[in-house]
Amino acid sequence: TEELDDDMQKILILIKMKNGGKIGELFKFYHDEGGNLSYKSFQRKILKLNENKFISTEKIMGGSEGTTTMIKLPQEKKLTEF
Repeated sequence: TEELDDDMQKILILIKMKNGGKIGELFKFYHDEGGNLSYKSFQRKILKLNENKFISTEKIMGGSEGTTTMIKLPQEKKLTEF
């Protein structure tokens, strides 16, 4: 995690604090905590964290609030799963 830029480290900490959630809610929390990225840049950082397996994402299509991305922390693997 030391190789992540400051914004990505901050986003990862916020995701851990909130234990995941909807991307829009996490973006609002990020801004409330003093973050200054635009929503699109925030989405790119989330994508990069997902690609590097720091988090997992799942796109939810439709529903009452429209399409959203759910962000989750990866599950801890047990020793028996290796």
